[in-house]
Amino acid sequence: MIAPDFRLCSPVDLRTGCKKYVEENHGTELWQNLEPQIAEVMAIKDQLGQARAYKSDVEQLHKFKDLFCKNYNNSMLLNKYFTFGTGSTQIPVKFIWNDSFSGDQIKSFSPVFDAMSSKYNVGVCLARISCYMDLAGDGIKYACKYMQQAAWIFEDLKKDVASLRPGETSSDFTAEGLSTLSSLMLA
Repeated sequence: MIAPDFRLCSPVDLRTGCKKYVEENHGTELWQNLEPQIAEVMAIKDQLGQARAYKSDVEQLHKFKDLFCKNYNNSMLLNKYFTFGTGSTQIPVKFIWNDSFSGDQIKSFSPVFDAMSSKYNVGVCLARISCYMDLAGDGIKYACKYMQQAAWIFEDLKKDVASLRPGETSSDFTAEGLSTLSSLMLA
């Protein structure tokens, strides 16, 4: 079985930009209430950068799958409640991910881009769990289930990558690349 490699992420400093934005627009009290959650979001992002070191450890892959899911949810919430960019009412933070095929670095102000990258990595975790898990007993049945789930994630991402802005796409974030990965997972 073959599994793709992870998209690598870089840590981001959400604290500085969010603090300035929240304090200027909503006051220090709200920032004090939000700060622990922002710190948790940053801690999760810091851990995600270590995923590639455990790409064949099934137990760790399960842990990283859950962390990528949490980062996906966090990014979608950030997108719901904040705007990112260079404007005066925006948080000037870019999310940085590396293409899983070429290693090229892609930067974006969009938390949705961050969420899509995490979703991609959930698919990678599922595929890698399938490749490295014990196949004894019902192992083959579960391995097939994980590969099918990974295929669904890559197929589902195809509709999402169509909304990416120029400069946010990469070889692993194209409809063709995702279709290939989906088909490979099902094969």
